[in-house]
Amino acid sequence: MAFKRWLAFLLAMLLVVSLLPAVSAGAAKIDTDEVWAQISALEDGALAKRARTDGDPTAADFAALSEDVEKLVVNSGNCMPGSIIRHGSFFYWTALDGEVCGYSPALRAKMRASSVDPDADPEVLSGVETASCAAKGGVPGSVDVAVFQPYYGLDSSFKTTYSDEGKRIAQTLGGTSTTYKTSSGTIDKLAESLETCAVVILDSHGDTDYYNPYNSDDFVTKANTSYLCMQTNAGWTAEDQKLAEGPYGSYYHAYNGGSSGSTHFYCVDGTAIANHMQGPACNNLLWMAICLGMATDGMWKPVREKGVEAVYGYSQSVSFDGDYEYEEYFWDHMIDGFTVGESFAYMKTWAGADWDPAYPGSYSLAKARYNFIAFPNVVSSEDAYQGHRTVNPKNANDSSANTNNDPAYGACNIQTVLSNWTLVQHYTVTAVSGNEDWGTVSVVGGTITASPAEGYYASGYEVLSGTATVVQNGSVFIVTANSDCTVQINFAAKTPATVTFITPGGVTCEPIATYLGDEITLPAPVGTPTSAAQDVAFLGWTDAPVADTTEKPVYTEAGKAWTVSAEDKEFYALYTYTDDSMVEFSLLDSKPANWAGEYVITYNSEVILDASGAFSGEQLGSSDAAISLADTGMTLDGERLLNVPDSCVYVFEPSASIEGTYTIRMKGSENYLSYKNGSPLFASGTVMPYNSNWQAIWVGDCAAIKNSAVAQKYLQYDTNEKAFCCGAVATMNLTLYRGSDGTAHYTTEVTCDHDYNAEMTEPTCTEQGFTTYTCSKCGDSYVDDYVDALGHDY
Repeated sequence: MAFKRWLAFLLAMLLVVSLLPAVSAGAAKIDTDEVWAQISALEDGALAKRARTDGDPTAADFAALSEDVEKLVVNSGNCMPGSIIRHGSFFYWTALDGEVCGYSPALRAKMRASSVDPDADPEVLSGVETASCAAKGGVPGSVDVAVFQPYYGLDSSFKTTYSDEGKRIAQTLGGTSTTYKTSSGTIDKLAESLETCAVVILDSHGDTDYYNPYNSDDFVTKANTSYLCMQTNAGWTAEDQKLAEGPYGSYYHAYNGGSSGSTHFYCVDGTAIANHMQGPACNNLLWMAICLGMATDGMWKPVREKGVEAVYGYSQSVSFDGDYEYEEYFWDHMIDGFTVGESFAYMKTWAGADWDPAYPGSYSLAKARYNFIAFPNVVSSEDAYQGHRTVNPKNANDSSANTNNDPAYGACNIQTVLSNWTLVQHYTVTAVSGNEDWGTVSVVGGTITASPAEGYYASGYEVLSGTATVVQNGSVFIVTANSDCTVQINFAAKTPATVTFITPGGVTCEPIATYLGDEITLPAPVGTPTSAAQDVAFLGWTDAPVADTTEKPVYTEAGKAWTVSAEDKEFYALYTYTDDSMVEFSLLDSKPANWAGEYVITYNSEVILDASGAFSGEQLGSSDAAISLADTGMTLDGERLLNVPDSCVYVFEPSASIEGTYTIRMKGSENYLSYKNGSPLFASGTVMPYNSNWQAIWVGDCAAIKNSAVAQKYLQYDTNEKAFCCGAVATMNLTLYRGSDGTAHYTTEVTCDHDYNAEMTEPTCTEQGFTTYTCSKCGDSYVDDYVDALGHDY
């Protein structure tokens, strides 16, 4: 029997806990590469231990391994406090430099078991191989092919099958096939290929953000997204590694999966790839020869939204042999001019299987589904996504729920693909401009690109001859021809517009000449207001003047994009300053640069945690210490708490014992917020080692306060017990108000509290005397009559 791609590698990685390196709280921090090196060293020891035992590790073994690696990561000093996000035996963490990392037992198994391909050409392992081919006939939306092979030569399981197939497809199209090997296949090259190539092939490893601790075959049940594995993270941005929320919790669009020798796993999903696309895809096909590409909608959906017409992939982990058999039959039929739907049916007929053909023909449908065998899937304009887990059982970890031959077990969806996309287009598309002075056009296959002259835009199209369906996306037109056809692209003049920026004296910002409907980037003003009565700071631009107010107005920051919506638009520079006359508490709506300060801790701005010291010990975790806001004497004014007494205030102070953590003192007493095993919450008269230390982090759009002594214990409000307590991260629900030394004011009308100096000019026989008053702050001046020593004016 052939093995699944991920299972073709050694699975034995049972960790010996005694091998964990001891890293104390005061130990020096190490960088991310060293963390991965320590993980690899641990696995080396585990492999040696496993070699002396019988049997393969179980899902529980992998779960224990994952938990012990988490301990190593946390103790390394390179892990942001509270950043661990766990999905079964898979978990993420964030390094101190902001890099998102992830530990996947399956990927680590692949990495450790991979061996160099002895047949690989060493001269092209890190290069780009390009082959230009003569046309055989037919013109699709593009004539080019791109093949991505991040692990060719580094992993002997990957052959030249797909690079050869890419050349065969390009031969049909009369275009060029480019194969990107190892680190040459960057995310930007992949994004560019999706914009410009008729066919893009991903020949790589794949994964999800979930690994079932009860079933080693299950990567799907609680997965939020699917990942493509790459050999490089060149070109990655902070947006790629952005935290997202899915049906099964938080996850990241890209993460560092670690390295071993020359092999590295940088994992990206479809959102990260789409982030790098500068324009629409060219009505093309994406072939994902990776495990789990269709396990979720995380890979296919973002690129489909960018214009990829059809995406092929697998519901589970696929074998190399099975995938290679499928691809040969599929592309034979595509090259002969058939549609994706027809080729998909032909592929399964000749392979003799609705699922991975590497598995025995004696498998029933129920057994294939029960054993997590990969099913091929296509998503296109005609084919809806088969859905999360629709081709495999929903309770596969529960063997008692099914005999392997029960066809009624779980949902059964063997896909009949309907896609009409074809590789070979038998019709010629001709493009002409409606006015050459206003814009020109170019055509490649069925894709017409308009190039408007300055001040003009592509306004539409006309099919002058033949029959075709045309879809416009800005200046790109995708033509599906039903016969030889000629399409005229029309242009129209844009409406000129001027954007003016109103600034106070001493500040300049030049107007922008643009066009209605265009997108501009709002600039930053230059200079400092000369007439400022306070120490003001620029915030952004408002649509109308703002008089001095303490209510934060709506504004747009400099550097943000804005679509021109009026022919004459004025923006006003908004400034802020602080009035030191009082202390107020404002809603904490973003992560502060420094958490130290005074806070009111509330549940949903309705219930506050008492800070008076009246509730000592475990009483702090009772409903008595959870006081209704109305009973505190405070009032809620929008996003501000007014009349805040010390009995409601907690003071966050940097810990003297654990770097990066805080002690939380009650301002109304000398007690500290603490946690002890077995207690819901605890008020301590002294700082208890670890138990009185807390990590303050920002998760999603809210604050989280995690105890340093006990893993996964977060300060929260129990809606059943009506009390504050420490519990699992899944039920965090704190709302914090932070004290500020003064009230924030906002205004576009920056004024000066003038400090005038008088300069008198004595009268003469012919001229009246006068006094000139000049402000030493802003230079404002005015003239008044001369007044002599006796008070007489002239």
